[in-house]
Amino acid sequence: MTYTCKRTSADWPIAAAMLPFPGSQDADEAVWRKQLAQVRFEGFTAIDLTDNWVRIADLSRERLALLKGLLEEYGLTPVAVSAIRRSVIDPVDWEGNLAYSHRVIDAAAFLGAEIVSVGLHRPLLDAQARALWFWTQPGPVDSHDPDNWRRAVTRLRELGEHVERAGMALSLGDVRGHPARHRRLRGPARHRHRHEQRRPQSRPGQHLPAAPAYRGLPRERREMHAPRQLLAHEELLA
Repeated sequence: MTYTCKRTSADWPIAAAMLPFPGSQDADEAVWRKQLAQVRFEGFTAIDLTDNWVRIADLSRERLALLKGLLEEYGLTPVAVSAIRRSVIDPVDWEGNLAYSHRVIDAAAFLGAEIVSVGLHRPLLDAQARALWFWTQPGPVDSHDPDNWRRAVTRLRELGEHVERAGMALSLGDVRGHPARHRRLRGPARHRHRHEQRRPQSRPGQHLPAAPAYRGLPRERREMHAPRQLLAHEELLA
């Protein structure tokens, strides 16, 4: 089953990423309802199921079916599922991350997603976790040697072939600083099609800006913006 993008500029989805919400893997149905209702209230009809919110790959079949039913009830289309910091070339956890990514693909297909997003980022280091903006601190760096490049291509191609059989697309996230940075993946694992994301708004007219928007700003300008974003984040979680 081959994925073919049929979307045009007229119906391209703007999806609400679940990044701002707290981890709710074991939350009861009422919590999921409240969170999804907030996304729908803000006017979104498409959603990116980020696994910092719920790891769909680790849900029981019953819980996965419950989530699918709630998405349908609230009129939210799961256009994307994002597996965050599950690098398939992690020197320690690559096997577990690869197996997890395959489970993500199966769960995403069950939910009717269009895109599965993966990347080569590893978990944050302590200094990154303590920083206001984690990207201002150096993170793990992967080897750029040819063997590591081949490992990345082979494992991402494996995921791409799985995604293609399921009738979805594989999106490769930001790989700056990784072996794949300056080369193009070939075959099913290439980045075929992007999905846009916006974080849910705390109220009309306000939204939490995506973190990459601050990467190019001087430090003093980042700090100027920080209080407004943190305040909006607290309002969202209240």
